[in-house]
Amino acid sequence: MTPRSPLLVLLAAALLLTGCRDDDGSEPSAGPSTSATASATATATGQPAGGSDLKIAQGLPVLARVKGTEFGSGITLDLLGVERTSDMHATARFLLTVDEQDKNGGRVSTFSLGSTNFGSYLSGSLSDVRLVDEAAGETLAPLTVNGNRCLCSSLPLTPPAGVAGQQAVFVTFPAPAAGTEQVAVQAGDFPLTPPVELTPPGRVAFTDEPPAATVATAKATRFTLISRSAALDGASRRTDRGNTVAVDVSADVLFAFGSAELTPAAQATLQDVATEVKTRAAGPVEIVGHTDTVGDSAANQTLSLRRAQAVLAALQPQAPGLSLTASGRGESEPVAEDRGRGDSTEAALNRRVTVRYPVAPPPLPPPAQPGAEVVAPDAAAVSSLSGDGRLFEVLELRRLSDGIVQGTFRLTNQASDGQIYQRDFLEQRSPNPYSGATLSGLRLVDQASGSAYAPLVDSSRICLCTELVPRPMKPGQTSLLYASFKAPPTTSTTVDISVPSFKEPLTGVPIR
Repeated sequence: MTPRSPLLVLLAAALLLTGCRDDDGSEPSAGPSTSATASATATATGQPAGGSDLKIAQGLPVLARVKGTEFGSGITLDLLGVERTSDMHATARFLLTVDEQDKNGGRVSTFSLGSTNFGSYLSGSLSDVRLVDEAAGETLAPLTVNGNRCLCSSLPLTPPAGVAGQQAVFVTFPAPAAGTEQVAVQAGDFPLTPPVELTPPGRVAFTDEPPAATVATAKATRFTLISRSAALDGASRRTDRGNTVAVDVSADVLFAFGSAELTPAAQATLQDVATEVKTRAAGPVEIVGHTDTVGDSAANQTLSLRRAQAVLAALQPQAPGLSLTASGRGESEPVAEDRGRGDSTEAALNRRVTVRYPVAPPPLPPPAQPGAEVVAPDAAAVSSLSGDGRLFEVLELRRLSDGIVQGTFRLTNQASDGQIYQRDFLEQRSPNPYSGATLSGLRLVDQASGSAYAPLVDSSRICLCTELVPRPMKPGQTSLLYASFKAPPTTSTTVDISVPSFKEPLTGVPIR
């Protein structure tokens, strides 16, 4: 989940050889969570168990099971529950299982479960985990104290070679928003879990989970959950930020150059916008005009206002009872650098009218049933593409909720003597809201709704999708990949999938 650049991968390799140290070169201090997992870590490192935390964890029902893909190969996380521990914090508890070897026969590393952004968290802890609160439109990062120490379990970067074991682990988060009843969990190089129901405090606690006094001094970090989609005809682009929707309608569709008079072609596009606003807006609707940077800035300011007013006049009769306001921002809020070229793709993106409004939280499904496994690495493919020595397979598209669909994919190098790179699946469009090298270039294409859906991302630019390895894939090598998307309407039972570097899309892929 945290972007892992080639430099950080090399740094991780060094850490695996030298061990984890604090910034001053000394061994890490115990912090708030080391003793919490001492007995369980003993099992993961091949020493006698006997720890009550591990026994407690082994006795709890598994709500969801996720497995590491590339960086987390050989690791299984069993989600045991997410507890609203107090008004200030929540605690997620897991049973961590480490295999004797990773998928390549090497030593298993817990590197993928620790944040590689060493400025935010110290390494060697279960810090690369987030709660996804779909109802509030947020992702929640672990609480920190003393600048960058995670209130979470410590992890050995590499258990001894040839040793398998289990460890009871926890992560402490800011409390989800009031009224939130379910959350999903995103951990490192693992897929998103289905939503699980929050449990009340007091059911169980692992040793040395932080006391209330420590939580009271901790730093809470929340990010906005963002989904992006675009109309297949290019007329509009939509961004959901939390529970606010912004629809950018292309001014080139709505108006002739330099004009504020709606074209005949604008009617169909605005009809779709009006239908959405009328059925989903839960508050005032803001209409904002924007221009490119061509021409006089004062004239652009006036043009942007007049265009916003024209859109308001078209929408108001179709959205009775809603408050609509219009304003113009001219060229002051570009979404792409157009360098004053009116004929560029960037300039076309900047010429837009944005319709922004709040929406009610989406309905959530029943919580996950105990034992639900998200990824089945050996599953038969439901659809596939091949070419240039690559085989890209869809193992599953699953609705985790009405608002989120998760895809599980398998990439295989079929070339007899060549190498392929996962970087071909990066988002290549500008502006790019994703950081790092991730599976961000895929799109779910729903012909029925006329929209293409991009992988989910949050306001820290972290994609809810697989981190791609920088090294080439060797002949015969296989990688498991995943990505979570804003869900098409529930009436859509199949979608197409646009895969970068393949000319033709996958078609008619079923959603289960």
